[in-house]
Amino acid sequence: MKRVSTTGGAGKTPEEREREKTRVKPTTLQRPRGTPRRSCPPWYRRPCGRGEPAADLKGKPASGSTFRRGGRVVFAAEVWDPFDAPAETPPEASRLYELKRRVSKVLSQYRRSKMFSPFEMELMESLFSGMSMSDFGRRHSMTRQATEYHVLRIMSRAPLFKRFWRTKNMMRYRA
Repeated sequence: MKRVSTTGGAGKTPEEREREKTRVKPTTLQRPRGTPRRSCPPWYRRPCGRGEPAADLKGKPASGSTFRRGGRVVFAAEVWDPFDAPAETPPEASRLYELKRRVSKVLSQYRRSKMFSPFEMELMESLFSGMSMSDFGRRHSMTRQATEYHVLRIMSRAPLFKRFWRTKNMMRYRA
């Protein structure tokens, strides 16, 4: 039995008033009736766009992160100060030319000292350039062992050649 009243809510029945007291009122955390159910509330959802694109000091697109602040999509770019950037060093030049120049200088000193015969100078120059003892022996019609004998004789008078030969053949003389 319901009364119709023009005063608003004054004409409610006692049962309606009791139901109204026990009814849970909707809050901002509850979704309104008739809206689709989503897995998470809208303020936890990722923003649909990146907002305005940002550029760094060189004009390239900046990297950063997008988040919400006060309900608005905000894009925070990672900006690097150009004075904090590490200085770009030029690639280090190869020292091979310096090594070749040093070796040729020492060989010319050996040649001027007249301590070595022309054969021994040719042997040192060919071994420094990468020729094997077998190839040198074939060119001069001698065995590899005879070439090694001449190399061992040279080593006592030429410290640079001795260091070169020991590092090149480090495993050969191990017992």
